Amino acid sequence: NKLHAALSHLRRSLKIEVAMKSDDVTVAGTHLNVCAILSKLDKHDKALQHALCALELVGSHISSGEEGGQATQDDYTTLVVAYHNVAVEREYLHQWDQAAMAYKQ
Repeated sequence: NKLHAALSHLRRSLKIEVAMKSDDVTVAGTHLNVCAILSKLDKHDKALQHALCALELVGSHISSGEEGGQATQDDYTTLVVAYHNVAVEREYLHQWDQAAMAYKQ
């Protein structure tokens, strides 16, 4: 299955990025890609965990960047995608209130 192969490659990429101390937004993007594949495989609980990891990474990156003026448009775009993915996965899991809160962010 191509989705399982993609998931395997993304997990390997994630390990490499973390080991090489890649930029938080890069790692967040990989988490979002893992989230998308897991969602396609109907593994919404695991997909949500990756979306939340991405949200935490990019959120803290932006918070620390705002002090020094380092946050970019791409950083904010990744943040929006992370909130959206959290909301979508929470919908699949019937966590309606938490999904609504994520959509409002």
